[in-house]
Amino acid sequence: MLYQLSHTGLFKLSWTADPGSVPRHPTYTNPTYIWYKNGQNVQDNSSPMYSISSEDADSYYCAVKGHNGLSSPAVYKPKTTVSVSPSGEIVEGSSVTLTCSSDANPPVQSYTWWYKKNGGDYQSMTGPQHVFNQIQSSDSGEYYLS
Repeated sequence: MLYQLSHTGLFKLSWTADPGSVPRHPTYTNPTYIWYKNGQNVQDNSSPMYSISSEDADSYYCAVKGHNGLSSPAVYKPKTTVSVSPSGEIVEGSSVTLTCSSDANPPVQSYTWWYKKNGGDYQSMTGPQHVFNQIQSSDSGEYYLS
């Protein structure tokens, strides 16, 4: 099964089957999709698409009515954690690493670090870690991920 989370103003969850993964059977011609939010039925219809807001932190999956063996994996947006190493007091000139980890399905494919400074947003690095080899006071600012 294929599943994806795409963003076009609203997130659209899309459920499709790989060719050959669904057995040929007359009842699959016009299937009724059942969408579940946190395990509860939220919509029965003929569309494999279901829209949610970008702020939604719930878990979703889809099944085909009358065919218990056909369901998608659960899809949910990232729950992100950032850690700082070393912990505690940071001394100018020392090495500091910001590490991002996330729990999401499908998994996060890329991280982009940004920082706010002097009223602007600037791209800083890509990847799950942001490393300052010799941190300076000029590195101060608000750092965030996208």
